[in-house]
Amino acid sequence: MIRIFSMMLVLMIFLFISCKSEKDIVSTFKRTISYSDSTVYFQATQEEPKIKQALKVNAFFYYLKNGAIASTEAGYYGEVLNGEFAVVNTENQLISKGNFDEGLKEGVWIRWNERGSIVKKTPYENGVVDGVMEIYQGDTLVFLTKYKDGEKHGFEKHFLDGVLIEKSKFKEDRKHGKSKKFDIDGNLVEVNYYKKGRLIRSKNHHRKQNFTEEEASDTSKVEPQP
Repeated sequence: MIRIFSMMLVLMIFLFISCKSEKDIVSTFKRTISYSDSTVYFQATQEEPKIKQALKVNAFFYYLKNGAIASTEAGYYGEVLNGEFAVVNTENQLISKGNFDEGLKEGVWIRWNERGSIVKKTPYENGVVDGVMEIYQGDTLVFLTKYKDGEKHGFEKHFLDGVLIEKSKFKEDRKHGKSKKFDIDGNLVEVNYYKKGRLIRSKNHHRKQNFTEEEASDTSKVEPQP
C-alpha cells in the first residue's frame, strides 16, 4: 500500500512539473526581413511578455510591427522578439548576433566588421548593458569597460597596440577615484583623482614638482570605488 502511494505521489509531481514547464515555454515564429544590403533573421512571439521584475531604466522592448522591427522604452506594440537574432550582409557574412528574451536583449551581443573581425561585444541583462563591454579596432582590443544597469560602473581600460595606456574607475557613468595614464612602454605618466566626474587633483610623473608619495597614496578625500 505504501509503495503504491509513493508511486502515485511521484507521478503527480512529474505531471505537475511537466505542466509547469509547458506553461513556461513561449511559442515563437521565425521571421525574416530583407534589405538591399542585409538580411535579418529572428524569432518573435504574439504572447504577452512575463515581466519577472521591475524594468530597469533604459530597458527597451524590441518588437515587430507592420513588417519592421521597432523599439520602445518600457513598452511594446506588436510581436515581441524572442530567441536568436542575426544580421548578415549580401555575402551571408555575420554582421550582428544576439539573443532576445521576450522583447529584451539578453546575454552577449556581438558585432563584426566587413572583414569578419569582431568590433564589439556587449553584455545585456534584462534589456540593459550589464557586465564587461569589449571594443576592438581591427583585431586589437581597444577598450574594456565595466557596466552596471546601463551605466559605466567599475573599471575602464584603454589599450593602444595591445599596451595599457589608461586605467580609470567609474561610478554611475562618471569618473570616480584614481585614474592612471601610461606611455607606450608601460611607464606611469600621470595619476588623476576624480570625484563624481570632477577632477580633484593631478600628479604628473614627468615633472619634479609632483605630490609627495604620501599625498599620491592618500585618497581619503575621494570616495572609494565599491
